[in-house]
Formats: sequence, C-alpha cells, structure tokens
Amino acid sequence: MSAVVNPSDFSPDPAEAALAALARAGLRAAEDAKRTNTQMVLAENGQVVHVSPQEYLRLRAEQNLPQIAKEGTRAM
Repeated sequence: MSAVVNPSDFSPDPAEAALAALARAGLRAAEDAKRTNTQMVLAENGQVVHVSPQEYLRLRAEQNLPQIAKEGTRAM
C-alpha cells in the first residue's frame, strides 16, 4: 500500500467508514485494471457496464467535485 492512513481519517460512523472502504477498493480495482490493461465491470442502475479504468477515475473525479466545492465553501 502506498497510501498512509492517518488516525484522523477514521470516522466514528460505521456507514461513513463503509463508504470510505468501498471508495478505496474502487481505486485499488482501477489501479489493477490499468496495470493489467483490462476493463472494470460495474453495476450502474441495475445494469452491468464495462468501463475502462481511466473512464472510471474520470467519472469518480466528477462525482467528487461538487462535494469538494461544498466542503471548500464551508471552511471559509
């Protein structure tokens, strides 16, 4: 593992911790798919979808932008 986990990264809420674990698993899966030059298999709206790891990371970044923007305005 290349990422260092800080104790402050842990959430006392089990649901938030589960979502964070799933997000980390998705990143690891994308890294593995890029390394092996394969597509990822995802379920979206009940449908099985084959997505390139680059597309997955792009979609993930787009989903995180509103959340990051909202957190940034809250901190000001």
